Amino acid sequence: MNATNVGEGDGVLDRVMPELAGVRSWSTFGFTQLTIDGQLVPVLGLATHGGEVEPPTVSGRPLDDTGAVPIGGGSISGPDEIEMGATTLHQLGKQVGQTVLVGTGRTARRLTIVGVVTLPSIGVALSDHVSLGRGAMLPESTLLGIVDFSAISPNAAEAFSALPSTLAVDLEPGTDATTVEDRILAADPGGIPGGFYVQPRVLGAPIVNAAQMGSQPLTLAIALALAVLISLSATIVAGARRRRRDFAVLKALGMIRRQVRSVIAWQSVTLLLIAVIVGVPLGIAAGHGLWVAFASSIGVVPVTVTPVAALVVGALVLAAVASLLITTPGVMVADRAPAATLRTE
Repeated sequence: MNATNVGEGDGVLDRVMPELAGVRSWSTFGFTQLTIDGQLVPVLGLATHGGEVEPPTVSGRPLDDTGAVPIGGGSISGPDEIEMGATTLHQLGKQVGQTVLVGTGRTARRLTIVGVVTLPSIGVALSDHVSLGRGAMLPESTLLGIVDFSAISPNAAEAFSALPSTLAVDLEPGTDATTVEDRILAADPGGIPGGFYVQPRVLGAPIVNAAQMGSQPLTLAIALALAVLISLSATIVAGARRRRRDFAVLKALGMIRRQVRSVIAWQSVTLLLIAVIVGVPLGIAAGHGLWVAFASSIGVVPVTVTPVAALVVGALVLAAVASLLITTPGVMVADRAPAATLRTE
């Protein structure tokens, strides 16, 4: 559950959240934009409370958002770490383990890139915010230490953007989310700039675009399966015609029609088994590789699931249709008289 515009209500949350039944852990996020190696990048400031509720790390390791200590002037110094979205990391020409200069002026700091992170597509509505593959995430204490509040007008919206504005809650299985939401809303942690509401589900643009494909991948798979069956049928027919003299000799020596059809059937089954044994593992490997490449390009965790039941059903359907396709060449060869075939040779 995400709720935005926490405002100045951090103290309220610290008091209310531990009292809520079913809350396993919670975190607060702040959003702003910072200059990273000369480029203006949307960033997310993370502060975990009572556990870890944070965007997942794709590679490398998660942030260490502990150990913040006060420094002169009342600002906060957090760990010198940052995580990047995959697209932003590529645009900056950096890799995990390298460093970037974050911020400008006297508060700028050099941070080490510790991981690649999947960032949520939420943030401050009136400015560029993090999304899948785009942006960076750093500890809230580090973010507040880098933002130079003295250079920002107190009346400007930027003065509040880096402060915690989003609450993320991890609930125990079976917990009524509506009850927890109502208790948090009743505590009114919004304060200034005001308002506290449940953040609706937001999908990143790459996921929305991929979903628009609809049933096209399934249609393509069915078309390819039909092409394979037609190719198999053509191969069997061509093979039967090429060996019609051999079958004619065998029939002249006493082979009956049922045995001829059986030979052609076994030839077809062998070709089909070879196609399944070789094609299925190669298809799974190719699908896994393509999905990993796509997921990595948008900065999400590349999880793949092999639909075993669907593969078994598909193989059975393929075998049933193939058995129908081999009927014609089997009958064609078995019913032809040996003398007619040998006379044409």
